[in-house]
Amino acid sequence: PAESDLAGTLAFAAAIALKNAQLVEQLQSAASTDPLTGLSNRRAMEERLAAELSRTHRHQIRTSVVAVDLDRFKTVNDTLGHAAGDRLLTEIAAAIRSQCRSLDAVGRMGGDEFLVILPMTSAEEATIFASRVQRAVAGVGKTHPEYGRPSLSIGIAEAPRHGATPDAILGAADLALYRAKRGGRDAVQT
Repeated sequence: PAESDLAGTLAFAAAIALKNAQLVEQLQSAASTDPLTGLSNRRAMEERLAAELSRTHRHQIRTSVVAVDLDRFKTVNDTLGHAAGDRLLTEIAAAIRSQCRSLDAVGRMGGDEFLVILPMTSAEEATIFASRVQRAVAGVGKTHPEYGRPSLSIGIAEAPRHGATPDAILGAADLALYRAKRGGRDAVQT
């Protein structure tokens, strides 16, 4: 009987430990995942960027960062409603993710802005990636005509050429993104 009681107590303790481990995993996922799109959130992307830039410097390789902004997103929210806007964001997120390699990181930075980290990729190669993303997003307009013709403004920066720190490389990608917006949108700038 004593051994049976001990086994029951140990089994109960193991079950509690397993449940706690599952809860910790759920909390970690919630802390790093955008709930709408399922992509990494801003915090997770900033951590990943710091890690990739460290690897870039250590191994003397290139890493490109692609800042993506959905053009005229406010119009969708204003004309079709916020629920439709949320559905469009999930479609755009899926279109971007579909063009990524397994080693790439894609996340939602907030609102209608996304970020893609492309390790071992030059700015020129990132431009080819951006063109594929634009074609995928154009496909969203064909399968969901209610959104019209969605388009993206994209800014690209390459580490270490355009910056060596997360703030510098994100700043360079943002500057390129705003040049794309000022140039008429639906464009890619480096």
